Amino acid sequence: MSIFQKLKCGTGFHVWSSWSSKDYSDCSQSRRCTVDGCNGSESRQSHEWTDFDYISYDSCEKSRYCRDCSKEQKQSSVTHEWTDDWEYSDEMTTCEQVRECSRCGYSDIRFHHTWDAWKEESPSSDRLIRFCRKCRDGREIKNPSPIVCIPTDDIGWSLMAAAQIRSYTPSTHDDQGLMTSAQLLVMSQQHHGCKMQIGHRPNSPTRNYEYFSWEWNEDNNEYDVVRWNGSYWA
Repeated sequence: MSIFQKLKCGTGFHVWSSWSSKDYSDCSQSRRCTVDGCNGSESRQSHEWTDFDYISYDSCEKSRYCRDCSKEQKQSSVTHEWTDDWEYSDEMTTCEQVRECSRCGYSDIRFHHTWDAWKEESPSSDRLIRFCRKCRDGREIKNPSPIVCIPTDDIGWSLMAAAQIRSYTPSTHDDQGLMTSAQLLVMSQQHHGCKMQIGHRPNSPTRNYEYFSWEWNEDNNEYDVVRWNGSYWA
């Protein structure tokens, strides 16, 4: 082995043989370095999978098999076939809603409240509170949210603002994560005059700025980007 090739093999740049299996029903493959004096080798699993299919007629789980060694692999996620939209388990007394899968019979449950308007939690609090008009247990607290201010004199940036803000929106309901994302947005766009406030509505709004914030959408399980239209978020 030349010194140059020895250095190459020592840093992982081998001259590999073709992958080979022990026999046709074994999906373990190996290969070795063909350079004289080098003991480099590596192995892998190389399966030939069928398509995913239901494991039974009354199950929503799917699996697939290797055509050579018969190894089974289950699909990581399950997709149900819901019969109808959400329905209240008791129309009069509860906000619990249920739906059922027509294939496997699995029942999904959620609580869907009918909310009153937000109001101040107390004179000394900066949080808002609202109660459900339907059930006794529905109660929600809202902390002040980040509000991003976009200068209206920068027409190009204003047109791109919603898309830019959406790209910085967390995918889960997380007040701290939302605050961090808003700070990163302002830092990345501060050359456009992007600023941030903290509150439930803009502080002394002016025509020089457009104001954007975030509201959690329970039905879609995601944040909506909302815009201040002068008197409320929309």
